[in-house]
Amino acid sequence: MKRYVIFLMLLCLGVELYAQKMKPPSVNPNIRKARLGYNNIEEALPEAATLKNLIIMNKRLKVIPETISEFKELESIDLSGNQLTELPAGFKELKKLRVVILNRNAFTEFPKVLTELENIEVLDLSNNKIASISKEIENLKNLRNLKLSMNKLSDIPPEIGKLANLTDLILDDNEFETFPINITKLNSVTTLGLSNNKLKELSPEIGKMTNIRKLNLKNNKITSIPKEISKIKSLEFLELENNLLTTLPNEFGQLSELKQLSLGENEILKLPESIGLLTKLQNLDFSDNRAENIPAEIGKLTNLVQLELKNCIIKSFPKTFSQLVNLKSLNLSNCGLTEFPKEITDMKMLITLDISRNKLKSIPSTIEKMVSLQTLKMDNNEIESLPKEITKLPALRTIFLNFNKLKTLPEDIEKMPELKVLQMRKNEFSDEEKEAIKNRLPNVRLSL
Repeated sequence: MKRYVIFLMLLCLGVELYAQKMKPPSVNPNIRKARLGYNNIEEALPEAATLKNLIIMNKRLKVIPETISEFKELESIDLSGNQLTELPAGFKELKKLRVVILNRNAFTEFPKVLTELENIEVLDLSNNKIASISKEIENLKNLRNLKLSMNKLSDIPPEIGKLANLTDLILDDNEFETFPINITKLNSVTTLGLSNNKLKELSPEIGKMTNIRKLNLKNNKITSIPKEISKIKSLEFLELENNLLTTLPNEFGQLSELKQLSLGENEILKLPESIGLLTKLQNLDFSDNRAENIPAEIGKLTNLVQLELKNCIIKSFPKTFSQLVNLKSLNLSNCGLTEFPKEITDMKMLITLDISRNKLKSIPSTIEKMVSLQTLKMDNNEIESLPKEITKLPALRTIFLNFNKLKTLPEDIEKMPELKVLQMRKNEFSDEEKEAIKNRLPNVRLSL
């Protein structure tokens, strides 16, 4: 017994020594405070002489005191989520500031004092109530990233064109009804956001911004795209969904670097044949449009990984559709299909297929060629039976067959090695068949 007690004492001592060894090193409380944030300027004031990063977020501050001028070493300041309407004159003393975050406040005017801080590189004034930009913004020669989304802007002053180093300009969620021509002087911009505005047209002047890589114009009222957009040879990401487009210029095919193209929720009647020239395209969203046919040239998009065609009434698919050999995700839901497109079964890399909400009555036996398929969505069709070949799909994990006309399942479905989820609500199974299915698939998550 005595030996046992000694053993326990030594064990406890060892655990304590190990805990001390593993205890994290102490952190300077001032450094930790700078990272987590202060409640107000006064609390941070003792560190003013050395502090480089100041965070005072979500504290309902209405005023920043003039003592802010004492923080002369500041390189970044985050005052987001307060109730500020102006900045004090002392702010101009923060000559080393490079990052200024003022989003989610109550500014109605662009804080002019910021234009005296020419070292600012990142400025975030999003989610305020700013209706105009001071022409003195031209003084911010080093500005690289300017976020002005969720304000009340309807125009941009010409002086913004002098910001030669600006690469990111975010003007989403404002009041623009016409394209702000003055921004076309910004040759260095690579990211431009103008989504959620009231734009009715895209000016041909956009062609001057030849270095744009990401262009977001979704959720506007744009009726046409000028052919001059083809001059933006560097464009990789283009978002145009939820506009009023009916056509695309044939020059569209000259956007040879395009990787992602979103055209959903428009009124486009036809994809141009030049779409086949976009050979670097990886993601194409053409859902919710009016085109009834897909051009044969789509087969040239051999790098396409994701294709969205939902809510398009497609009458036929070209034979070249099967050449999309790298496609991994395909959405054909609610396309008015009465037959399963056989071209799809040649897509051996396809992982997810959504062909729900159509009028399919059967699935072709050639589905067995889709050896990479993991998720198959076929809800809301008129499918009466499944081909036995579906049980040969080695990777299929999830099948959705709700709201169909199934009465039985094929033999050997219990031998599918990866099947984990099988949903078949609102079919025509008898109670006896439902019980039999449960017994056959005890390890599958069923919904009957």
